[in-house]
Amino acid sequence: MSRSTTPNTPMPESICSVETNSRVILNHNSVDFVLLMNGSVMGKRLLQNGRIILALRLKTRHTDCFNMKANIQNKGQGQIFQNPALEVLSKASPQISGATYVAVVIFFLFMAFRLEVVSSIWTALLIYVGAMFFWTLFEYFAHRYLFHLDEHFPNSRLAAKLAYTFHGIHHEYPRDKERIIMPPAPGLIIITILFSVFYLILGSYAFLFTPGFMTGYLIYTRIHYKTHTTPVPSYLKAQHRHHALHHYKYPEKAFGVTFALWDHVFGTMPPVNTKK
Repeated sequence: MSRSTTPNTPMPESICSVETNSRVILNHNSVDFVLLMNGSVMGKRLLQNGRIILALRLKTRHTDCFNMKANIQNKGQGQIFQNPALEVLSKASPQISGATYVAVVIFFLFMAFRLEVVSSIWTALLIYVGAMFFWTLFEYFAHRYLFHLDEHFPNSRLAAKLAYTFHGIHHEYPRDKERIIMPPAPGLIIITILFSVFYLILGSYAFLFTPGFMTGYLIYTRIHYKTHTTPVPSYLKAQHRHHALHHYKYPEKAFGVTFALWDHVFGTMPPVNTKK
């Protein structure tokens, strides 16, 4: 793609394609670049409202790039897939998602009982509660490194697509209730993979560890859902403020949702005196 240039005006290091009629604001060397897809002009630079506008010919309908702070829509619902079947599977009501994962917890606990994985209730509780705590560490690293994969591989379109599919859509539409909780279709696939890993490492203890891990996830989803809906309960004010800072001001910080422990440990707490 050819790009016109003007003196002393830096260009973005990469151009990302976005959906028709959508726009992305990229900050590069303290200059805001707005990519406007109008399907008719390619490589034409315009000046509008003091910002540099790049009008580009539409090359793909998949969102390859997304700015976590610039594209927030507090109403509506985004689209991930052009395929209608895949799009349907990419969202679900929170009640259906929550009920599905509660059923998963019950199934694994039943299997642990049938298989007599442990002989002591205290051992079972230790594994179960330990798995709940392990979830919080998994939550932190998954959020920081997997869901924000594009920040770690800024020149990769694949990383940008994966990050947007798994998490960027939530940053763009943070109050879309059908995507606050992982929908059952991808969720069950992920659970199957995780259980396989747990079983490989822990053997039959995985039948207790997995439901504990999933209980941690359910607590997380409850907190996450309530921090994105109003009114926020008083007992979740701290989590709400912490998570709001991640969404609206510091997408590179405040990765903990259940609690901020791991942000303290790994140095990703937002500035103390920051206002939301």
